Amino acid sequence: MIVLLLGCPAPTPVPTEPATPAPVETADTAVPIAVPELRSPAEAVDLDPAPDVLHVRLVAAPHVWDDGTEGFAYDGQVPGPTLRAKVGDTLVVELDNQLGMPTSIHWHGVDVPYAMDGAGWQVSPVAAGATFTYTFVLEQPGTFWYHPHSV
Repeated sequence: MIVLLLGCPAPTPVPTEPATPAPVETADTAVPIAVPELRSPAEAVDLDPAPDVLHVRLVAAPHVWDDGTEGFAYDGQVPGPTLRAKVGDTLVVELDNQLGMPTSIHWHGVDVPYAMDGAGWQVSPVAAGATFTYTFVLEQPGTFWYHPHSV
């Protein structure tokens, strides 16, 4: 199984939901401490019915959260959608860059063809308003993350 997650489009403040206090037993009393809720990012929608292809579309765009925090997101969420596939599957990701600046997707730790790497010093980034399709076969199991390389 290969899971690509934690797609972070840019280093921006990430809004957090209020933590739920959990009691901590001490010799004298229970002391509430903040325990953040751990949730997995929403799964990306697979656009291809073939069982050996994961085809998704990611839109990189500015986003404003409910508390007014501004930043960048993939499909309106940070971390970006979870991409779940198996070793041997083909991953097809259509990146729609709506950021107003060049960007790319770097598949951190994933062995990919040179032209699919997304590192700014290796390949040209995707221009503002443009799209690019990343396509490669997933050859190693693990949990990885994807993130941008911007100019």
